[in-house]
Amino acid sequence: WMSETMTTAQSVSLRDRGVVVLLFLALAAFFPYFESIHSANELSRLYLANAIATEHTVAIDTSINRLGNIHDKAFRDGHHYSDKAPGASFYAVPAAWAYLTLAETPTLAGEMRVLRLWVSVIPTAFLLLGLLQFLQQYIPDRGIRLWLVTGYALGSLATTYGMLLFGHQLSATLVFGAFLIAHNAQPD
Repeated sequence: WMSETMTTAQSVSLRDRGVVVLLFLALAAFFPYFESIHSANELSRLYLANAIATEHTVAIDTSINRLGNIHDKAFRDGHHYSDKAPGASFYAVPAAWAYLTLAETPTLAGEMRVLRLWVSVIPTAFLLLGLLQFLQQYIPDRGIRLWLVTGYALGSLATTYGMLLFGHQLSATLVFGAFLIAHNAQPD
């Protein structure tokens, strides 16, 4: 069964992968970020990733003092914590560390862009590749497959969640990846 899985994965054509690259670029190009809104939902995740990357703690007090207060937080024993599910923040830690370490002058907008790319846009591209792989097993018409993948990427909530620092699209990618593994492991 492993050789069948490998053959299927390799059979996504270079042209189809090029379409996924174009969809990736479309999602990456849009950066709907308005610093004055101070998006508490995204910043709660960013603050947690910062705290872990720079201070090795889950308390977000330093980020609040440096970058501004947010409403999406919890308070316990004299410290503030993110009140969001931590998975996306944990996944964002390497990207936050790299940005904060390598950027000459780190900015909130710059870090948000990097974390959105790492947590949402790049996983969405992998999901699109997996979706193409899956669809080609059942839909022989290449044009229909590409329209379905494009519709998902640019015409569903994947568009929104695929470019914001939320955990939704990362979770969708992981769940779909698990589905593909289970699907491809089943004998025909």
